[in-house]
Amino acid sequence: MEDIFVLSIKKFNLIYKNKIFENANVNFYNSCIHAIIGDSGSGKTSFFRNITDGDSQNLIIEFDNNLITDKNEFIRNHVAYVTQTGDYFPNMTIEQHFKFYAQMFDKEITDSEIINYLDRVNLNGINIKKHPYVLSLGERKRFLIALALYCDKDIIILDEPTASLDETNIDKLMEVLSLLKDKMVIISTHDHKILEICSVIYKISDLKFKCIKNEHIEKNQNKKQHNYLFHPFLYLKFKNYLLKILFMIMIITGIFIVYQTSVGIEAILNGLEINPIVTSTPSKTKIFIRNRKGPADIVYVPGVHLEQAQPFTQEQLNEISSIKGVKALYTTDMISTYNGNENNEVIIKHSDNTETQYSKDDNIIISICPYFSEDNLDNKIYANFIFKDLGLNNGDILTSSFYIPVKQYNLDDENSNDYRMIAYTCKEISYKIDNILPEDKSTSNPLSDFIIYVPFEQFKLHFEEVRDSDNLIESNYLSFIQSKYPSQEYTFNECVVYVDESFVEDIYYQIMNIDEQFDVSNIYMNYLEIDQMIKTQNKSEFLSLSIIFLIGVSAFSAMYIFYINYRKKEFLLLKCNGIEISEIQKTLFYEQILLFSILGCISFLFMFMNISRLTTSLVVLACVFVLAIICHLIKKFYFKTMISKM
Repeated sequence: MEDIFVLSIKKFNLIYKNKIFENANVNFYNSCIHAIIGDSGSGKTSFFRNITDGDSQNLIIEFDNNLITDKNEFIRNHVAYVTQTGDYFPNMTIEQHFKFYAQMFDKEITDSEIINYLDRVNLNGINIKKHPYVLSLGERKRFLIALALYCDKDIIILDEPTASLDETNIDKLMEVLSLLKDKMVIISTHDHKILEICSVIYKISDLKFKCIKNEHIEKNQNKKQHNYLFHPFLYLKFKNYLLKILFMIMIITGIFIVYQTSVGIEAILNGLEINPIVTSTPSKTKIFIRNRKGPADIVYVPGVHLEQAQPFTQEQLNEISSIKGVKALYTTDMISTYNGNENNEVIIKHSDNTETQYSKDDNIIISICPYFSEDNLDNKIYANFIFKDLGLNNGDILTSSFYIPVKQYNLDDENSNDYRMIAYTCKEISYKIDNILPEDKSTSNPLSDFIIYVPFEQFKLHFEEVRDSDNLIESNYLSFIQSKYPSQEYTFNECVVYVDESFVEDIYYQIMNIDEQFDVSNIYMNYLEIDQMIKTQNKSEFLSLSIIFLIGVSAFSAMYIFYINYRKKEFLLLKCNGIEISEIQKTLFYEQILLFSILGCISFLFMFMNISRLTTSLVVLACVFVLAIICHLIKKFYFKTMISKM
């Protein structure tokens, strides 16, 4: 009777340092246990690996008189391979192994069914929630045979099944093999005891297979019709704790890279951002000067620490006025709602008779500054554009209490750093705002962001109105200085110099060189000095950012390399199960989509909450993209250099 199906291996050639096989041919029969024997290194394991390697071109396979053209499909549907070391999927529990194969042919398997298959191979009382590493080597091999029984494969290949087993486990294994009489079983072995149950024995000799026993009985048996399909996306769920932890660490590392990069870029861009006020014409053309008494122990801010300001001599004023580019020079001052300790509330009465109030706790500091003819304003009351943040509009009335200097007490003390002590009164002032200046006509003040501009003559009236006031703000030192020093009318001891915009830098430094006691302030020049410091700081921050980014990317890359390399055994077993490399790569691709979807969502959330600039947002997305590219390149390189050679 003719066999129903036969596995024929033809023209098998293999060279590894030396020739191992040359045009070797061999047949295997259904319902028969075969043994392949030979010296160590004769090529038994290499033969099995070539059968179960879908990419091997070293042999021709015919099954049931049909030439196999798709080896992966043939392996996936017909071949189960148990390695000498009982290799299992390290990413799966015992239960998940069964569910993985059930998933491949769209079936469900219950725990009781799994236990039943394990009982058939004498694995009783096994906890199927555990990983196979808890099993002994003999138990692992029987567990893998149980998987083969569940998959109902036609061909079961066992490489040295009795290797490293004691007599008890060999006996148990032989009992299990007796269950496989309806299968085509192919065994490589050095164990003579197991040869007793083999009907066909081949010996590898002279680069060929030589049959030394052939007692197979021809049986009619239908070839199994299976269609096992690998589902790359569904395979994502098969992960052990280490893989899950590594995956989470990669997410955390990615978040760290994105966060550190965004914070660094945001800081650098903040440093590069130029406030339009800084480069406005008023900011460039107005230079404030103070003739300081005592050492320069703090940065000069116009309108602050007026006690140190002593009068300019006429000679000094003439020398300043004679500098090329100087247009005009005036003595000046400013008043504020802040006295150094506390602030006053602000009320805005709108043109529709509604009011907006800001309490002391809102910390709205307002300054009143005089302007002169050189400012080219129309003798009206102006507010700088920042007042729009308070809801102030043209025609609104702003009211608050301002601290106005009334008297001064000149200190005739060479040991004091102050020229005078100043007594203040607090007076409520209301202004109807005629116009809000645009950014390019506004100036800023380190003391306060909110500035009201009034004509100089109107500004002086506030001082004249309180000149004879006795309602001075009480303080600990006021009584003392009143008893020790005579009071005098408060004088404007600061100067504002209007200059040609093209000469501002030269004039700034020339004034500083006139007298070492001169403090000079110009918003634009202050910006230039700060800008140089910011550029130096930005270089340092950029270097730090680059180092942090490289360390983060290196750590992320190292973890991903470890993540993939840790799965080498898993990928090899998938390959031995007839899963194409392209399908394995799809699984990693879906993992990358999951990983970078999580990173992308977190990045978008972070951008929504913390990032105001489009540039920084693009950099954050670029970071995620760079990490994705790195993962893709690592995966591509790994499969090109490692998996394809296995």
